[in-house]
Amino acid sequence: MAQLGFSFGGGWTERKLGMLEEYLKAWVKVMKNQPFERAYIDAFAGTGYREVIPALPDTGFFAPELAENEPQEFFDGSARKALRIEPPFHRYVFIEKTA
Repeated sequence: MAQLGFSFGGGWTERKLGMLEEYLKAWVKVMKNQPFERAYIDAFAGTGYREVIPALPDTGFFAPELAENEPQEFFDGSARKALRIEPPFHRYVFIEKTA
């Protein structure tokens, strides 16, 4: 079950992911003619995206999980951003600890 009113990260997360994306674009452009294989390794890949769930309004419920609380938006995480980089990496390694 998703946590109610949970949003992974914030404005700083979007800024960090934007900087990562720009860095990866520049890096593959510079390295594309090198004689070695390019690999992208993400040790905290997660699902590849994050969802922003709006906080519940004050409904007076003792069980807030009964109120409607659908995801508001989905944002690409580092894994999805890396998969869209052109030219692509030769190999991808996505790691995530499962509970």
